[in-house]
Amino acid sequence: MNKKERDRTSRADFDMGSNASQEYIGEHQQDTQLMDDEIRRLESEAGTGVRRLRFSKGLEKQFRDFHNQQFLLYHRLCLMVGAAAVGAMGLLDLVLIKDGWNIIAPVRYGVGFAVVSIAGIAVFSPFFVHRQQQVLLQVNLCVVHMTSLLLLIAPDELYLHYMPAYMLVMMFSAVICHMFFWRAVAVGVVTAVSYNALFFLRPQSFEVIATFNAHFLCTILITWAASYYLEYSARRDFLQRGILRLERNQLSNVNDQLQHMATTDPLTGLYNRREMERRLQEEWRRGARSDHFISVMLIDVDDFKAYNDHYGHQAGDSCLTQLGTLFGGAFQRASDCVARYGGEEFIVLLPETDAEAAQKLAEKLCHKVFDQRIPHTHARAADRITVSIGAATAQSHHEGHYEHLIKAADEALYQAKEQGRNQVVMSTAL
Repeated sequence: MNKKERDRTSRADFDMGSNASQEYIGEHQQDTQLMDDEIRRLESEAGTGVRRLRFSKGLEKQFRDFHNQQFLLYHRLCLMVGAAAVGAMGLLDLVLIKDGWNIIAPVRYGVGFAVVSIAGIAVFSPFFVHRQQQVLLQVNLCVVHMTSLLLLIAPDELYLHYMPAYMLVMMFSAVICHMFFWRAVAVGVVTAVSYNALFFLRPQSFEVIATFNAHFLCTILITWAASYYLEYSARRDFLQRGILRLERNQLSNVNDQLQHMATTDPLTGLYNRREMERRLQEEWRRGARSDHFISVMLIDVDDFKAYNDHYGHQAGDSCLTQLGTLFGGAFQRASDCVARYGGEEFIVLLPETDAEAAQKLAEKLCHKVFDQRIPHTHARAADRITVSIGAATAQSHHEGHYEHLIKAADEALYQAKEQGRNQVVMSTAL
């Protein structure tokens, strides 16, 4: 078969579906469809879940794990800074409350500072990694109660000086700690109740209560808005990362499919002629540097036209697919390459293989095909499918070209056909 006929046959066979190739493409298409579905789901969550600050169950867990990992060091730092701030405020107590400091100190250092310090130490335990939000909530609520207790026992002249401490707690919990919005709301509600309960326990004028509540209301609304925006941004960033990751995977998947289609014969699942020529050229250049042996086998199915005419083209395709699987599994080295060269012709590239080894492999392959016992009543060599193999070996060098090697193998194949088929002929032209 000449080059023009091979090209025409190869183009005719390109549209034929093969189980191996269709299976590969089908798997990748299924993966692509799953990724499409996941992207649509994430985009849907971006429209509703982000605004509601709540994803579906599985995605919500992924988000919380992602958020915990992303803010782990930050939350540890926040609690340690919070412990230092609560302790440092004791210096202000010492300045403002000289005589009553011994009453204030046990509350600040015995309750508040102790709680925050324990939390600051606990953040380095494995427990904290997955329960950061719960710990932050508990710590902030403890600080709120500590503040209330301090205000209850503070001297009358300093009472109003400590009221803004509630606002600091709100800003610390909602903004600095990146606490989730609904937890920040819970801290705000508890703080508001404690804040106003103190006005009943230690009555003040209406002007003072109204002024402080106005300031507190502004503070709580601002911190809630900031908390909502921070969580909203974190959730949106999480979804965008997920969509971007899936789109990258999808693009990689499509590229894999295109690469597979560009390099693989659709009927047999072996490499196609273009990929084989690329590998031959690459191996020839590599061999030119080390001057090692390169062997090539050209394999032709004997009397295949008669097989197609008698059994039909579907049976012919099935036969080629079966032979392709056999040839593909016959060579174990990663550097060996098997391809469908055109029509019923196959080619095998064997780098670093001398003539003796190539001949042994070719004869073994010829016997394997014979032992498959694929019926062919119109064959001239036997009553089954057989192959003729032409092989050639050369040492790569700059003056030659890999096409000379293929030409020598083609001439050996022609000789094998002329000598009765179902045999191996080793070229002596190179």
